[in-house]
Formats: sequence, structure tokens, C-alpha cells
Amino acid sequence: MVVSFTTARAFRRSVGTTLRRFSSSVDIGDRFGVSSCTIFDRHIYFKRDDLFAFPDAPHVTGNKVRKLHQLYHEQRLPPVVVSYGGVQSNAMRALAALCQLRGSSFVYFSRPVPEQLRRDPIGNFADACRAGMRLVELSADDYRALASSGQLTPAALDAWAQETAPDDSSAMAPSEPLFVSQGVADELAQAGIDRLCDDIAAFIAAFQETQHDPRPWKVLFATGTGVSAFFAAAYFHRHRTPAEAIALPCATSAATLRQDLLRFEHRLLRDASSSGGVLPTVLDTDPAPRRRFGEVYREHWDLWRALQQQTDMPFDLLYAPRAWELLLAHAAAAAKATTTTAVNSAAPSSGSAEAPSQRRSLRHLWPDHHVLYYHCGGCEGNASQLPRYRRLLSPSPPPDSSVTRRPRR
Repeated sequence: MVVSFTTARAFRRSVGTTLRRFSSSVDIGDRFGVSSCTIFDRHIYFKRDDLFAFPDAPHVTGNKVRKLHQLYHEQRLPPVVVSYGGVQSNAMRALAALCQLRGSSFVYFSRPVPEQLRRDPIGNFADACRAGMRLVELSADDYRALASSGQLTPAALDAWAQETAPDDSSAMAPSEPLFVSQGVADELAQAGIDRLCDDIAAFIAAFQETQHDPRPWKVLFATGTGVSAFFAAAYFHRHRTPAEAIALPCATSAATLRQDLLRFEHRLLRDASSSGGVLPTVLDTDPAPRRRFGEVYREHWDLWRALQQQTDMPFDLLYAPRAWELLLAHAAAAAKATTTTAVNSAAPSSGSAEAPSQRRSLRHLWPDHHVLYYHCGGCEGNASQLPRYRRLLSPSPPPDSSVTRRPRR
């Protein structure tokens, strides 16, 4: 084949333009804390908050640093800060570190601590205890009452009083502590999430200007309470950012998360200064296998390893595997729908369309949009998750013919 000089020059110009756009895209990402790579057949952008930390506590990173932005920048914290949640919570660890920095006492309510963890503290629990956290354990019923009411209950106050020595700095009147909801799921999170969205919106605007690419964006949030996605959706609507906040339910079903977000919105709208009225899109959980939050699964381990190998980034073991499991399930459903449409519209003589591949692929998910995944950090919690996965993956003991063993779940 003979290639003319004109064709060769056009090819070089095309390659040069592509390289310049790629280079400018990388430069833009560096300015706003965004990186990108191809994963599961799809180019994905990542907002790297796993690298975002308190300036004077670099070991505390990620989404909880965003949510605590307002408290961090207050000149003085209340003498006592109170919260509640799980004993390996990232929010617990971040609050304990912040209170240690500011000289405040931190009181944390939880269900009874497992004996093994009490004897051998690890992970976020160990870090929070070293930072001076005062733990108050509640019965299952009392904890449920505290979590459902969202405020200190009489039973919680009684348990706190029994755990507190007379000369303890955390022995405060009930009206004086600052009460922070589980996972920092309250109004004080908005200021930090707005700062996060400032970065995302500026990145999108710079990308569209330099790449001449007007396609809209899907911004993905692996969610527990859904508060980050909630405030992001309000921000994008308020600032007319060409982006849609997508909540990936990792701790509950999609229906439960929608109900929780509606309740949260109702509570916020009582305060005229808070943003409300716009909810994030909650991705349905139906296409994916049902999972119990906090349990360990071989599929999640395999997916976590694939994420790290394909992106060269660290990921947490609690939220990230479930989030990407949901994305891959929706992509597979989209691929199946595309194939079905092709089969139904094909002429009889053209034969059947090729069945979708069983390999993991995001190629058919939102093909007309760019996708940005909010990397919320949380990798500190892997210290407590890894031993559980080692036990799951370790070879089972040889069966004893005299004992009937129940299958492992």
C-alpha cells in the first residue's frame, strides 16, 4: 500500500492532537486531585480523596476528613464530643484523632465489643483507643434506641454516667456535649462536601474546555448513609454542574437508602440554611447478589484484588468491592439488554447476535457519559478486615467422618 505525504502529515497531526489532549487531561487531573485509568474495559476518572488528609494528622484520610472540615477549621471544639457507631468505624477513628488534636474528650457509644477485639485491639478501634476515646458499651436494645432517635437517650446517659469517674474530663452535663451522628451523617458535613464538589466541578469545567468534549458526567459515591452523595447532588443542582451524583448502596438495599435519604432531607429542611430538595440517584441493588454488610465474601476479595491490580491504587475492603460489584452487575444487565435488542431487530437471515461475554466489563454502562468515581479512602480499616479474609480463604480442615459439619456461609 502506498501512503501519500498528505495522508502521513494528517496522521501525524491527528496523533499529535491526541497526545496533547491526553497530556492536558493529565495536567488538569493533577491540579484537582483526579487520576484516570482503564479498568474493566472502561476509562474511569478517580477523585483521589484517599490521598486527602488532615494537615497535622496525615494518618487520617478520605471522606471523613471532608465531613469534618467544618469542625477541623473551628478555632475551638466543645470540651466533649459524642458519637456512636460500629467499633471499626472510620468516622470513629477520625473523630478520635480530631478531638486529640483539639484537646477535647471523645465519648463513643457502641454495641458490646467482641471479647477477641477487647483482648487484642486492632484496626480503627485500636487507633481510636490510643487517641483517648472513651468507649461506652450499650446493650443491643439500648443501642438500637440511640441509633433510631439520633440523640442521647436516658439509657445512654445512664451508661455514660456509670462508666465515668468523678474526676473524668468527659463528665459533662447532658446539654454541653457536641453530638455527631453515626458516620458524620448530619448538617456539619455539608461544608466539606461542598469543598469536594468545588474540585469536581472545576475539573469537569477545565476538562470540557481543553478536551472540547461536552458529554455529561456520572459521579459515583460508594455509600453507607448516603450523606456525601446527598450534598453532592444538591451542589451540582445549585451550581448547574453537568454531573449527576450516583449513590451506590453498600450497607443497605437501594429502597432502604432512598428512605433514609428522604428522612435526612426532611430533617435538613427544618433548617432554612441547609441545602435540600434534590436527591442523588440511587443505583438499584437488584441486579447484584444480595450481601450482608460487614460479611466477608470470596467474590469481594477477588474483586478487591482486581481493582488494585488494574488501577495501581489502594482500596478499602468494606465498601469498594460492593460498589464495583453493583457497577459490574448493572453493566452486565445493560449488555444483555443491548444483545436482546439486537436479536429482536435482526433480520431472520442474519443469524443470532453474539451473546455478551461473561468476563467483567463496564463497556455498556453509561456509554454516553464520562464516569468519575469518588475514591473516599477508608483503607485504614483494612487492618481489621484482612485477618477475616485470611480466615475465609485458609484451607478448611479435613472432614471428620464422625462429625457432621454445617456448610460455611
